[in-house]
Amino acid sequence: MIRLLYTLSEEIKKKKIYIWDVSKDSITEFTKLALRQINIEGFVTQEEAYRNERYMNRPVVGVQEVLQEIDAIIILSQSCERSKLPADVSRKAFFISELLQIDEELKEKTVYIYGAGAGGQDIYEQLKKADVEIKGFCTTEKDTRNEIENRVIYQIDAVEAGDNDAFIISVFQEKMKQEIIDVLDTRSADIYIRDFLFDYTIFRTALFQSVHKAWYEKKKIYIYTRSQGGYLRFIKAALELYGIEISGLVYKEGLTELEIQDVYELAYDNIQDVYVLVNDLDVLERSEQIEIYDLLESIGLSMSMFDYAGFYQVSTVDWRKQIRMVADPLTGWSGEYGKENLPGIHVIGDMNEDNIRILVLGGSTSTDGMFRATSWVRQLYRKLASQGVAVTIYDCAGPGEEALQELLRLIRDGVHLRPQYVIGMSGVNNETHRIKGVENKANLRHAVEWCKILAPDATYACGIPIRETAFDYWLRIQKIIKAVSELNESKFFCFLQPIKEAKEKLSILERSIHFTGDMDNEIASFRLQARQDDFYINLLSLFDEKEGMFIDHCHYSEEGNRILSEIVSREILKDLVAIQGK
Repeated sequence: MIRLLYTLSEEIKKKKIYIWDVSKDSITEFTKLALRQINIEGFVTQEEAYRNERYMNRPVVGVQEVLQEIDAIIILSQSCERSKLPADVSRKAFFISELLQIDEELKEKTVYIYGAGAGGQDIYEQLKKADVEIKGFCTTEKDTRNEIENRVIYQIDAVEAGDNDAFIISVFQEKMKQEIIDVLDTRSADIYIRDFLFDYTIFRTALFQSVHKAWYEKKKIYIYTRSQGGYLRFIKAALELYGIEISGLVYKEGLTELEIQDVYELAYDNIQDVYVLVNDLDVLERSEQIEIYDLLESIGLSMSMFDYAGFYQVSTVDWRKQIRMVADPLTGWSGEYGKENLPGIHVIGDMNEDNIRILVLGGSTSTDGMFRATSWVRQLYRKLASQGVAVTIYDCAGPGEEALQELLRLIRDGVHLRPQYVIGMSGVNNETHRIKGVENKANLRHAVEWCKILAPDATYACGIPIRETAFDYWLRIQKIIKAVSELNESKFFCFLQPIKEAKEKLSILERSIHFTGDMDNEIASFRLQARQDDFYINLLSLFDEKEGMFIDHCHYSEEGNRILSEIVSREILKDLVAIQGK
């Protein structure tokens, strides 16, 4: 079976392990432990409203209950700061990164490193430090060398592996790694790999959140897989540890000999009672991943209802082949979309000089082609075109961009495009202050990080140390964007975007999907301070009570984007009619 090379020590595994909080961040930590088949005792909350609930078949308990247990430890998310925790909690708290080590079980096994290159030698050095002996290295083809550091290099066919053997895959290239797993899968030995899912990836999916939802709603849970081997046993072991029963295996066609049924047969069941977890860990081509999700949608499952999920985020296309992200000294990064003279700008339309020109500012929720759902920007273009409006949209939005980056893009690039309309759709990327130790929010994280790397001992200035709420900062920058737009004779439509995290009373599921447990999270300032009668259009609570509006913690579904495009197009058309009437 596949295992992860780094895990918790046997001593730590024996303790009662709790996860701090139930939030988007904490479920990221839960995911990392669950995939290592670590049995957690439960979740710890300071929120009275969530006590005595269950999440992933584990209890949600209060702080005092855990503090009374002598052998309990608490796992923190990377966004937590110990200094801001109660002292008695901090003493029991750890980050997973502080606890991970080479799996101690390897000391009792006959160990081979698969791969004799630099990656294999790096792992060999780490194993030596952990007092893990290896018998040798393995390669698929016969190596011209006989040994490395007195360890034999075997061709894999010459190794007769037994139940107590273990192979550690050292290669990084995903296609090669999968080929090696396929080779080793016919043997009874354990297969060890490096971590394959990182915080960024886990955070942007709703993997165990959707599994929890299916378990809570007593749905039939199926796994979409092409084989009974490889990662499947790895996935099933994690689910079974938490009492999640598997109803069966499905694939795009029935594989009777493997006891895998045709996925279309699920359509004959009550599809509302079905959940599918996609084993896409062995899917190497993005096109195949998209095909799987298209298939699941075709039988009535919905990503926006969290009826299915995979281990990787799914885009509409393989956007990495169409968009190249490059360093940008001003904004941190920019996407190159194929128009060499317009870096960082995705053009939708034919750029006819007589067209209405619309400039869009914002984050990834306003980008096109990066996510499975059609963006509101693309839908806006189609709506206006269907109304007979000749339009070109210059989409300057970028992943993770916050208000200051929006302003900088407008000043540097946007004004030169002479847009009649500037549209800002933002807010979610300003919910937390992302630069630790810097009070003034009007700083760019990448610039501060570059200072720390290039001159770690040098002092640097970040402006007046001033405290303002996240909402005040966002609003202040939007006022400047408005002034710059109007100075350049553009009409500015500012939208405070829908943010589920700002909902006053989140259910425990909503909290685990949408709420970040960062100690610097200031989303409450948006909820408390946002108004309905200011220059911006307040959509903050638009989707609070609507189901199916999101596909993850902040990105909108097809329907959610349709509603947003309707709202934006209505404002533009209303303004165009007013202009024509003058």
